[in-house]
Amino acid sequence: MNRNKVIWGIVALVVLVTIAVSFGSRQSYSQRNKVESPTTDDLSRYPVVDYDTPEIANATEREARRLKSKRYDGQQYFVKKNPHPETDGVIVYDAVKPPPAIPIAESNLIVIGEINTATAFLANDKGSVYTEFTIRVDEIFRADNTGKITKDSIITTDRAGGYVRYQNGQKVIYRFDGQDFPEVGGHYLLFLKTEKDSPNYVLVTAYELKDGKARSLDTVIPYNEFNGTSDNLMQIIKTKVTALTTNEN
Repeated sequence: MNRNKVIWGIVALVVLVTIAVSFGSRQSYSQRNKVESPTTDDLSRYPVVDYDTPEIANATEREARRLKSKRYDGQQYFVKKNPHPETDGVIVYDAVKPPPAIPIAESNLIVIGEINTATAFLANDKGSVYTEFTIRVDEIFRADNTGKITKDSIITTDRAGGYVRYQNGQKVIYRFDGQDFPEVGGHYLLFLKTEKDSPNYVLVTAYELKDGKARSLDTVIPYNEFNGTSDNLMQIIKTKVTALTTNEN
């Protein structure tokens, strides 16, 4: 009898370890009481949404927001309903391989634009938070298949992360490690893609353009390779887009 208990105990332990390894191979997560921004100590660029934000009254607007939020549903591990009182930040460590530093093939649309607004929203199930950015387009390097994007067009993209404010006044920032947010008023080279049924683009990555310099928005190590003179980066992108277009034709 004791021998059977030992055997079943070993089997149970193996199963638990297998589940843990399987889960960890996809993503790993960490909570930190003090969060440092990926590229800056200033977290003011991260907008805030109230956890108890009331439902949108207008049915048309409510359905439009539901479609935009849909791709962030099913991530209950991200935003906490009742975070620990001392928690002011949750960082998600994603084990999925990041895109290339210049993700031409991974992007439906590549533009230079100015960030006009940044607004945080909760997913429909409140298990995740994301930030939506509106962008005024200055220049197009790769057009999408809609044919509707032109200079001065206003487009919308989003990225997981943002501040969530709770009823007790506690504010918790949720973000993915190595992924920063563009700043309102800043000019960026943006790599965007369409995904699922959302009318928004997904922000793949971006480079801030300032004073003739380019700086990677994200801090994945290989991205630093293209920090420096923006003219050099622009030329590389034009060459790569031309090569990709030629191959597609």
